[in-house]
Amino acid sequence: MFGLFISFAFSAAILYNSAMSDEFDLFDDLEEEAETPYLLFSVGKRLFAVEALQTREMVKLPDTVPVPEQPPWVRGIMSLREKTYRVIDFRKRIGMKGSREEISDLAEELDKRETEHKQWLKALEESLANGSEFTGEEDPHQCGFGRWYDHYTSDNVNVTIELKKFETPHQLIHETAHQVLALKQKGKKEEAITLIRQRREGELAKMIELFESLKETLFSTLREIAIIIDSETHPSAICVDTVVSVEPLEKEDSAEFVFAQDKASSLSRNAVIGKRRGGEELVLILDPEWILNETEE
Repeated sequence: MFGLFISFAFSAAILYNSAMSDEFDLFDDLEEEAETPYLLFSVGKRLFAVEALQTREMVKLPDTVPVPEQPPWVRGIMSLREKTYRVIDFRKRIGMKGSREEISDLAEELDKRETEHKQWLKALEESLANGSEFTGEEDPHQCGFGRWYDHYTSDNVNVTIELKKFETPHQLIHETAHQVLALKQKGKKEEAITLIRQRREGELAKMIELFESLKETLFSTLREIAIIIDSETHPSAICVDTVVSVEPLEKEDSAEFVFAQDKASSLSRNAVIGKRRGGEELVLILDPEWILNETEE
């Protein structure tokens, strides 16, 4: 009988994926209980669950080998202790973007914001040189990056630390417009030119460095988890963002389905709503067989 193993693996290794070992057992000598334990995992901001006894263990996702002519949610195959498993990308299985694709999209957006600030400072310089009106955004909270920056949050501590470093140089970049225009009105054009050069070599260069560092952090801290499904006929692993816990859940038959926009979708037809005890947090309970199924049904 498999058993429940709740210890440092959950309090540190699971919740802080960067610190976890490559593999660890989920179960070890669990006694029969009246309540069904569920393995809770997250994808994005959503919580999902499968019956814990239908899983074997969890490992940090190893390298996968692509397999041709498979559904889009089949990442490929992985090897673990001389056994091969088919890897299901759970994000894609439920119609979301894969983690790496999501990060790639964010990296592209960051590249755009970096270019915008280069062009912003260049436009300020040109307006000073030819006497034209500067129309760039002076408020650091209203530029494209500023609006994103003020609302973006991450559970990744390393990403949060990198983001915090943007605050001062970004603010100083935008303050440059007010300072340059004030110097221009006073006829101090050379001082204004010098200030722009200082900002380009100082704060803008720092922001460019930070953009690159943030992108590297996003990719390097990606730690997907493979949940090994206990199946002798179809050895498979479900790739998820984070494993949260093992715990019993309360069924919520009348709960509103908040996880899918289309209530007629394959996901909603194969799901049951559960609720974590001691709170109102809803969990979408799924049958692993549906996850592993190669069709949409």
